[in-house]
Amino acid sequence: MLRTPALLVCGAMLALSQDSPSDQNAVERTITSLNDPARRSVAFTQDGDGPSRYAELRASTSGKDFRILGPLESARPVVNISHEPWGEADILLPDPRHSGTVFVSPDVALSEVICVYRHPGGLTQTIPVLFVLTREGATWKIASLRILAR
Repeated sequence: MLRTPALLVCGAMLALSQDSPSDQNAVERTITSLNDPARRSVAFTQDGDGPSRYAELRASTSGKDFRILGPLESARPVVNISHEPWGEADILLPDPRHSGTVFVSPDVALSEVICVYRHPGGLTQTIPVLFVLTREGATWKIASLRILAR
């Protein structure tokens, strides 16, 4: 029984070590394209629930300045500075459990990122999100996404 999880971990690490920088960059571009309304519609697969899940994510945030940080950006600290008199600075440190992007096969990737938005009270809030991406030809597309436990 103890060998199965170890093999799964080794298999995931093997898949992670075989990914190419161009695939990492393509996944990053696909996820961050959600921040551009003109590119958002082509980021999703035709047969997945990505668009409806993305709409649910947007509806769950009541604030402004909504932005999806890509896997690489999610692993860095984010500083938000209020430009109002006596403003404050928020520093969002990355979650140490963040795993970035894992390629589970040559055509399927899982990417853990964060969504950032400013709450009506002025505080910056984050939501961890897991993306499932599939390769369609030479392009990575979002098949689905799930909000992770906060």
